[in-house]
Amino acid sequence: MFAQITLPRSVALLTLAGGMLAAHPALASRPVPRTITGCVSGGVFTSDNGYVIRARGPGFREYDLSRFEGRRIVVRGMLSPGDLFAVKSRPRDLGPCRRPR
Repeated sequence: MFAQITLPRSVALLTLAGGMLAAHPALASRPVPRTITGCVSGGVFTSDNGYVIRARGPGFREYDLSRFEGRRIVVRGMLSPGDLFAVKSRPRDLGPCRRPR
């Protein structure tokens, strides 16, 4: 009455393995070393690529960039998921922010 469908063993194993992998939560990536250049405007540090960067100092407390208001800076540190940036060296002032094109 009903035809029995058999799958090759390799397809069955791949299906089972895929289901097991999907059951595990994804792990967050580790911080990566980065040097970011951007502008501080309105108290917000925005990279030249347009990303808002949340600069953090020791203990992941907010890093005060207010003295660089209106200035373009370059800073080295460790970038974590969510654009959290642990500052590792003092920001270097590159001059006034560029005007948008």
